[in-house]
Amino acid sequence: MEIDPALQFRLFLSAALWGVIMGCMREAFAAAAILLGAYRPPDFMEARYARPLPLIHRSVPFAPKGKGRRLWQGLVIAFFDCLFCVIFAIGLILILKVFGAIRGVFFTCLVIALAIVIGIRTLGYGLTA
Repeated sequence: MEIDPALQFRLFLSAALWGVIMGCMREAFAAAAILLGAYRPPDFMEARYARPLPLIHRSVPFAPKGKGRRLWQGLVIAFFDCLFCVIFAIGLILILKVFGAIRGVFFTCLVIALAIVIGIRTLGYGLTA
């Protein structure tokens, strides 16, 4: 199947817009994890968030340290990670379906990209409990 440059450009713009939307969604998931008490920043960042922030005039309510919270933290982070991957995959498949590129090289690249994203998420290079 041959794809003309105009279609490739529209496909690229759609994928770039989807990437921006997913980045915003990832930040929203991180904020939700913080509000649910399931996320702790790295130690070097904790001091920065301990003082009140200018816009909200209070500090960020991070999860307390302790072993009793590890199950809750793990469940919340795992839920948001799985939800992110599912929404990401559905969006990319819909983009490819709209542009009629569901067969061939683009679909193969999609499968490889999704495997890489899921592998990165599984290795823990995102939110950490």
